Amino acid sequence: MITLLSLSFSIVCLVYITPACLMSFVPCQYAVGKVLFGFCTLVIFAFPTIFFPYLSDVFDSSVPSEFMLYQRVFTSTFVGRKSIIKERFSKKYRHPTLDSKLTLKRLNAEARCMTKARRLGVCTPVLYSVDQVLHTLTFEYIDGPAVKDVLLEFGANGVVEERLDDIAAQIGYAIAKLHDGGLIHGDLTTSNMLIRDGSNQLVLIDFGLSFTSTLPEDKAVDLYVLERALLSMHSSCGNVMDRVLAAYRKSSKQWSSTLNKLAQVRQRGRKRTMVG
Repeated sequence: MITLLSLSFSIVCLVYITPACLMSFVPCQYAVGKVLFGFCTLVIFAFPTIFFPYLSDVFDSSVPSEFMLYQRVFTSTFVGRKSIIKERFSKKYRHPTLDSKLTLKRLNAEARCMTKARRLGVCTPVLYSVDQVLHTLTFEYIDGPAVKDVLLEFGANGVVEERLDDIAAQIGYAIAKLHDGGLIHGDLTTSNMLIRDGSNQLVLIDFGLSFTSTLPEDKAVDLYVLERALLSMHSSCGNVMDRVLAAYRKSSKQWSSTLNKLAQVRQRGRKRTMVG
């Protein structure tokens, strides 16, 4: 919401305020003024980040919109290897001391959860470094599409059943490993799952909302978040969640209590939808 407001305000500035200010310093006739107005608008729209540098993240389509409010994600190199840097920046509305402690706490928590996921046998990007001064995490760069893009392509061009079964099975296996190890991802969406080129291996990313828990309730909510994401974005692919849960049931030693709780979470979700 904040990003949209910022973008709207910037467009107003680009179209009206900036050209008007420039025109106010140039005495000219009406026809010349129209030409100057159009030229200034064209130049500013062609190079928006030069005049408004903070818009660089907004115009960068490679950065997911959900990151923009509290972190920046961009590509770089680490010891000659292509990498991803994830930076958590400070929130100006918080007291500086509190902000520094919270940011550092969440940075370290994400690093620990990602490392724990790898120990549990879940494929995640390799964590190269943690910079506690700049509040950045440096990860391995994963070549390959997001599961979201693969499923959207299935929806547009037809489902490849064999590949869909493989993806769903890998998702169910990965979540089962996390949950049996007492780790909740917290943001299970198809945007946070990548398919590595060449091996077609599923890679889980973005552990920024992860936490440790052994409660069936937390595991069920984790699954419910994924279910809602699949229903809202990929309903044209059929009931992908059934395939995920089948793999989850085969891989998890604690599936029974989790799936029983999932039924209750679904009921609460339906009631909330009905009430509005």
